[in-house]
Amino acid sequence: MNARRRWAELEGYRALAALAVVLFHIRQNMQVPDYDPAVQGTHIGDDYPYQSVHWFESLMSNVDLVVDFFFALSGFLLVLPFARAMLAGRPLPSFKSFASGRLLRVVPLYWAVVIVVWCTRNYGYPGNWRDLLEHLTFTQWLDSKRIFYTIGPAWSLADEMWFYVSVPLVALGAVWLARRWTDRNRRALVYIGILAVGVALSLLWNVLALHVFGVRPNQWSFFFGVPARLSTFCLGAIAGVVVAWAGDRRLPRGVPLAMRLGALGALWWFASHRVADLGPWTHYIHPFAATCFSVVLVAIALGRPGVANRLCDNKFVLTAGGLTFALYIGHESLLDPLSQAGWLRMPFHDMVLNWLIGVPIVVAAAYLLHLFVEEPATRIRAAFDAQWHRREYYPDLVPATAMPARGLEHEPEEVGLAPVP
Repeated sequence: MNARRRWAELEGYRALAALAVVLFHIRQNMQVPDYDPAVQGTHIGDDYPYQSVHWFESLMSNVDLVVDFFFALSGFLLVLPFARAMLAGRPLPSFKSFASGRLLRVVPLYWAVVIVVWCTRNYGYPGNWRDLLEHLTFTQWLDSKRIFYTIGPAWSLADEMWFYVSVPLVALGAVWLARRWTDRNRRALVYIGILAVGVALSLLWNVLALHVFGVRPNQWSFFFGVPARLSTFCLGAIAGVVVAWAGDRRLPRGVPLAMRLGALGALWWFASHRVADLGPWTHYIHPFAATCFSVVLVAIALGRPGVANRLCDNKFVLTAGGLTFALYIGHESLLDPLSQAGWLRMPFHDMVLNWLIGVPIVVAAAYLLHLFVEEPATRIRAAFDAQWHRREYYPDLVPATAMPARGLEHEPEEVGLAPVP
């Protein structure tokens, strides 16, 4: 069964995660200061709608954990084919194919949105050219001042691109270190050990920044950059190695559900304490969230398709999952002008009405971006095989010897889900 069907539950999670980010930013645009006399008494001193409702504020204040889910998911899906090849003693997937696939998946849509938004926000000469250069080269995470310029959520795309570089390098290192062993268990431990070092170094970076050097909270590059978030990607990658090591084995019935409930329950407990700011340990919620999400990924991959998978295994959810990248990268740039035009400036208590107005607009825009930018780019990649030989689409007109022996670089279940940042 194709992974897009076998792991349809993941598509549902991706769609919900992207939608949560949109809802969060619409609510964020409704911020009203306490000193505004026009709304005194309507929001009971809250800066955001329903901020005094604890469970709702716990959800909204932790929407940033969605990025940890995307990082963990990317690490899981991208490392999985490399881990399977390494553990089986097969040649690693083509690095050229991997790099071209990632570039065509991300860069055309990302650059298109960045250039359009930058041009609309820079009037006259010379414009903030440094901001544009940093965004086009995925280096804005190094600049605390401009990391959220142009497109706020784009910082995670910058981190992702540097994480992508590490995937084949780590796979090469694992192969070299385990070259004398043929035992799958030892080879898996080597791969996991390298990734665990990445987790440890990332945690050390955060500890030093928070407790040794006293980095200020507004030094965003220290807490949103590649070193700080590397642990979340590596934890998802470890889950990918575990699934590759398990092979065709499946977890006993009931265990995947228990893993889901346990991981998400623990994350909810941690997140509710984070809202109350009970201690410095809450600063480490991002690696904790990535750990919980990685447990869920393993439960989905090694469990049998259940109710959640059947509910998500339909054209609507699968299509929504395919729009998540366009929705994530493009929605904020639309919400700002909509708010300035008054479309999303309904009365403070009409947050749901603002959601009902804003969500369809940004989803429609995401669909157009996907249709006219993202999909043509992915079709270019699909026109070539793993060795970047042009595919022949009319086999009856071509001699059999001229046809590629294998059209796909990986097994279908390995390429059915393309990760979205």
